[in-house]
Amino acid sequence: MPNRTLRQKLPSKTTVLQQPGLRHLAHLFGDARLWSLNRSSVSRGLAIGLFWTFVPIPLQTIPAALTCIVIRGHLPIAALIVWISNPLTWFPLYGSAYLFGAWVLGQPIPDLSTIDLAWMKGQLVTLWLGCMILACLFAVVGYLLGHALWQLRALQQWEKRRTMRKPRTDTRSKPDKPRGSGEKAS
Repeated sequence: MPNRTLRQKLPSKTTVLQQPGLRHLAHLFGDARLWSLNRSSVSRGLAIGLFWTFVPIPLQTIPAALTCIVIRGHLPIAALIVWISNPLTWFPLYGSAYLFGAWVLGQPIPDLSTIDLAWMKGQLVTLWLGCMILACLFAVVGYLLGHALWQLRALQQWEKRRTMRKPRTDTRSKPDKPRGSGEKAS
């Protein structure tokens, strides 16, 4: 299954919970369902991570982890996906979210030379609308894509095992003569 590859790459529950800052939260994050590698939990973790990636708040990993606790998503996957949003990717992520929000609201796109801090404060609704729509859209697509990729990988591995399997041979002993084919008694 695909979980073999993920299990090798992701940190284990004990490794994460032994970190000094997380020991007192072990009762929340110690639930085995948050670390279980199966199609539904990984897909939920992917969706949670993608959703919180598009929410323009600091420390997005915290609400992503809390959301994982509530809906039993895979915690390490959600945390890793949230890290897509970082200072290097803020402009493309939130710039595209702003442009999408402006398009939805029918607002004109401003000239970059006229943008200042006062103008940015007035555009928060546009930014948040674009972020929320894209967050929901990417979360749904991520969930469906996670399910589809997991299923595809499982089918590929099943097919590989099927082709590697030797054809079944009949090991039962065969009688010399079929039953009932003997001579009739007089």
